[in-house]
Amino acid sequence: CSLVACMSQRSARASQDAMSCSIELVVQWGEHTTADFARLGVSVPYDWSKPMEFKTRDGTPLIMNDVADWLEALVSTLHKKSTGETIEVQVFKMRSLKQGDQDPDLPYDADVSRYFKSGDSIYVDAQAVTEEMLRRMQQPRYTDSDLAKVRASLRFDLNDRVLCNCGPRWLSGHIVGTAIPEDEILPYLVKTDAIPGVPSKTISVPWDSDKVCVQEVCFDPSELHFTKCATPISKSATERLRFAIGDDVVCRVRNCKEDGLESWVSGKVSLIWPELQGEQTWKINGVTGQFAARVPYKIDLCEGSWIYCHRDHHTLIRRKGMEPQTRVRGLSKRMEIRKSSDGSKEKVDHQTERRKRLLEDSEDSD
Repeated sequence: CSLVACMSQRSARASQDAMSCSIELVVQWGEHTTADFARLGVSVPYDWSKPMEFKTRDGTPLIMNDVADWLEALVSTLHKKSTGETIEVQVFKMRSLKQGDQDPDLPYDADVSRYFKSGDSIYVDAQAVTEEMLRRMQQPRYTDSDLAKVRASLRFDLNDRVLCNCGPRWLSGHIVGTAIPEDEILPYLVKTDAIPGVPSKTISVPWDSDKVCVQEVCFDPSELHFTKCATPISKSATERLRFAIGDDVVCRVRNCKEDGLESWVSGKVSLIWPELQGEQTWKINGVTGQFAARVPYKIDLCEGSWIYCHRDHHTLIRRKGMEPQTRVRGLSKRMEIRKSSDGSKEKVDHQTERRKRLLEDSEDSD
């Protein structure tokens, strides 16, 4: 309803409008509210010991929300007239004082006449926000320099492939945001891969730690759970692969501890579409499914151990000798300008293995 509130010292004024619902109350501000108003310099030149009339013009019953609206408007208006400054005021607690501190907070949709009669006192708590406070709240909490420093310290970058710890299982995906300013700076936002029953979604990563987020690589056999969670479920064992049994390849493993850049190990393809052992069922958020039963490759490494390669992709497996000449920290580059032993340069597509010889003066650096 439209609120019209008038200040009066005589209750006789209420009879001037017989169709209105009105009441006169003495407003008593809470101790914390009074202290807060004083601290913020809120100026409200009004004698609060005198009754104040609240009424509605359209004859509808006066409710507690009407009282709150009027007090918020009154304090803002009086402060504006006194200081010229705009403030925002919000009433957050109202109660009667008939039982002292034992009176419950009153619901905003309650009929005022149910709890008060003219002349009663009403206890009110409110908070005020000044223009300066609004300006500070609207200013970014973190500067571009702050975010740049955080990004420089992160292990991963945009589009890097990762696995995220989502409790019951890890979900694979790629990074779509870094150094996200919230209450604290979140290191990453990750767009997860869709799996049967669990659509793709964007999730936040709270810490830049292997406990919650690991880089997608060819994982050690001791990390079979990572291999299972990273293997695309839709892949079929009939799919044609780039390499055959006996081919010499290199596989990307975890980044080098010394410099933090990508690391590749040599080996030979020993199996095509090997079957994964162990638990095949996963469950998350009430959805149950099956891990992929097979992965594209098992590779026997030259150092004597072996690993699985869960995707036939240039970021994970390449022909031997095609490991990057310029190593990176994040996602391995598909297109690379490589220098041959004779000094010539060629542009290589690591997924298709197509090569293009470059002229000596070429500036092509894609």
